[in-house]
Order: sequence, then C-alpha cells, then structure tokens
Amino acid sequence: MWRSLRRVEPRAILWVLCLDDEVFELVTDAAYPGLHAICLSDVEAWEPDLLRVKSQRSRIEYYFTLSPILPSYVLERDERAASVTYLDADLWFFTSPKALFQELGDASVGVIAHRFAAELDEKNKFGKYNVGWVTFRRDSRANAVLGDWRVRCLEWCFDWSEDGRFADQGYLNDWPERFGGVKVLENPGGNVAPWNLGRYMLGDKSGSPTVDGRPVIFFHFHGLRRTGRGVWWPRLRAYHVRTTAMVYRLLSQPYLRALGWEADHREQREGRGRTNRSSEFPVGGGAHGRSKLGPRNLLRDWLGLATGRAMTSSFHVSSLFKGSNRVRGAGDVVRGAR
Repeated sequence: MWRSLRRVEPRAILWVLCLDDEVFELVTDAAYPGLHAICLSDVEAWEPDLLRVKSQRSRIEYYFTLSPILPSYVLERDERAASVTYLDADLWFFTSPKALFQELGDASVGVIAHRFAAELDEKNKFGKYNVGWVTFRRDSRANAVLGDWRVRCLEWCFDWSEDGRFADQGYLNDWPERFGGVKVLENPGGNVAPWNLGRYMLGDKSGSPTVDGRPVIFFHFHGLRRTGRGVWWPRLRAYHVRTTAMVYRLLSQPYLRALGWEADHREQREGRGRTNRSSEFPVGGGAHGRSKLGPRNLLRDWLGLATGRAMTSSFHVSSLFKGSNRVRGAGDVVRGAR
C-alpha cells in the first residue's frame, strides 16, 4: 500500500502503528522517506482505557478497537495535519486520491459505502460503510465523530453482528444522520473491492483499470491469502466474481508482484533468499510475476490501517501493522467486507 501511494503521491507521509517489536524494527530499519513508526505501548499510554479492555477482546477485536484511536493520536502528534484519513493497509493505489479530497469539499468527515453487488445484500449486516477509507478534518465536527467512535469502540467492539453493531465498522452506519458535516464519497474509483467489483464494468485505459469509465483510485484486496511461495488465493469467488484475465492483469498482477518482491526482499535480509534481487521496486512490472491461484487458505500475516492528510500539502498517512504472529483467520472470513 505504502509504495503504491508514494508512487502516485510522492509527498505522502505514513505513520505506522507497529503491533510488535519485529514490525517496529522493520519499519525503522527501512528508513523510507516520510515513514514514521509508532510503538503500540506509546498509544496505550496515551489512551489508558485500551489496557482496561485489552484482556476482554480477542487479538483481532483489539485491533478493531484501535481504529478510532490512531487518527486521534496522529492528529495530536502532527500539528501540521489539516485532516487525517484512516486507511486499511491491504490497499493498492492506481491513481492519486486527490479526487476523493476534492469531492469531500468543505465536509468534516468522509466515508465510502461498501456498494455491495446486488447478490451480496446479506452482507449489509457488516455495515453500510467500509472502514477502508475514513477522513477526519481537524475541526469540531470531526472531533465529535471521532470522540463518539472512540467511546463506542472502547465500550463494545467484537467480531460479530449484534443490535446493528459490528466490530468498529457498524458504528459508521448512522454518522450521516447523527452528525453534521459527514460526506458520503460517491466516486466509484474509491475503494473498489471484491464485494462491489461485480456491479461495475471493468475497463482498460492505457493499461490502467477503470470502473464504469472512471479511473480506479485504489483497490481493496480483502481476503487475499498467500498459500505458498509465489502462490496467492484471491478468494474472489466468495463474492461471485471470476478471476478473468482482465481482472488479473489490471488489478491483481501489480499488487501480487509487489507482495512477491517484498517477500523475496525480506528473505534476503534474513539470509534465506535464493536470488539476488535488485533493490529497485518493480511497480506494475518486473520479473516477479510468478503468482498463481491456489486452493488452500492461510491465516493472515498482517493487518493494517492508516490515516492521512489533506491534499493541500503533503499527504500524511498512518498505518497499523502486526508482525509474524498470525491473527485469527476466521474473523476475516466471517466479516465478509472489512
């Protein structure tokens, strides 16, 4: 996600909330420009109520509980940020997100609906809006929304649907009605995902993907699994989407090549690599397109979220990553659209 965002927005700045020491070391050692690592213990000290509920939540539920905390933390830490945008880390940017900020206009909070394909209507129980992209300006209206989300997630944030709630995501359902200044972003190119891909006409404009003739800004690779070295399972069929040649070439291939490069590069750093790869990152190309579709499932190796800054200057983002300890795969499957 970070590399693709920097490709389309070179001034982007990423704040990474590292959930274990391994990730903190990796992010710190990477020393990428604009990349800032945050220790989980620092955030827990900043919001003491996190430790009060930590033992009451599963690992994945605790990560969901952190969702409203991270944007608030970054807003306080970075006084330059006119706004922050929370992002999931399993995204790949194809074009600049400037169009989304332009659509936001003078609104204080921006959310994007799941836009479920018709045959996936039952998944609305997971929330009308997706937490993959949520923007908060530095103003009183956004602070009211963030504060309410924070209190409610600390009170109840579990990996099941109950009374209209679901993890951190169900709370977004009533924001446009309960709060002033909340804008539902309608650009179809924002948060294209397995659960809504079936409702669009996928197109190719000079090698870049479009949906219904509009550029894809970013794709949300929810549910993607690595089942072996160079083998990936996209799980699109769970959303009644076929992995056609066009889907693979325009959407999946650039992301899978990036993941393959990262895996090879990490193995080299750990002394387990079998080849001597170039340090140049092959965005959208290169010789690492050996990805295949596999039939087996693998628990997720990382979970992420991110926050960002308005496009009036540099784009600030922050992200939460966990390390090698795998999280409960069932939560990702049950959620269906997170």
